[in-house]
Amino acid sequence: STAANASNMADASRLRVISRTGTLPFSGGDITTDSIGRALHAGILVSGVVERAGDKVTVRLQLIDAASAEVLAMRQTEADASRALGLVDAVADSLTLMVRKSLGEVVRSRARRLGTESEEAFQSLLRSEYWRHDFDEALDLKDLERAERSLASADSALARAAELDPRWVEPVVKRALLSSYRARLAQSLGERDLTAVYTRSLAYAERAVQMAPGDADARYARGTL
Repeated sequence: STAANASNMADASRLRVISRTGTLPFSGGDITTDSIGRALHAGILVSGVVERAGDKVTVRLQLIDAASAEVLAMRQTEADASRALGLVDAVADSLTLMVRKSLGEVVRSRARRLGTESEEAFQSLLRSEYWRHDFDEALDLKDLERAERSLASADSALARAAELDPRWVEPVVKRALLSSYRARLAQSLGERDLTAVYTRSLAYAERAVQMAPGDADARYARGTL
């Protein structure tokens, strides 16, 4: 089944959710995400896949950008097949967490989109958000190799955004604020001296302030570091 979330670009504080009935015509067949988005005036789609193996049922959820088909977040939940109500609760909790962590940031990112005229740079910044959330999940699972890969991917995506639009300060600020993620990973790997982590991040913060002296986020990043 597929559900859609639509954000009003003129007012990022408003969020409209398309009902299940409204999305049923799109639940089958080979329909592209951008076509669904245009038909429903939706910016974000929630897609779910249900699989059963023995007495276990697994539900995989994805948050998808309708225009680009970019997967913004993924979550998986599992429950006993005999506990249908428990499965519904588990899926609802999982979806709520995913939307809280991901959709809010997407809406805020879109509200800041006027900071760049580069579609590619904006999409690269969105990809960094996906990898940042994946890092959180990997670290919670104590999968340090996956966490390290996700953090590297988030940083690379931000670097690409900064390369595509050298005047856009947002990717540089976000690279600076990755310090907290780098520090958590370093501590999980048993490192005690975090000087190199913060020195690297402070360099990005200083660069951001030089680019946009009046930018509050840039100054916040430098002050925090």
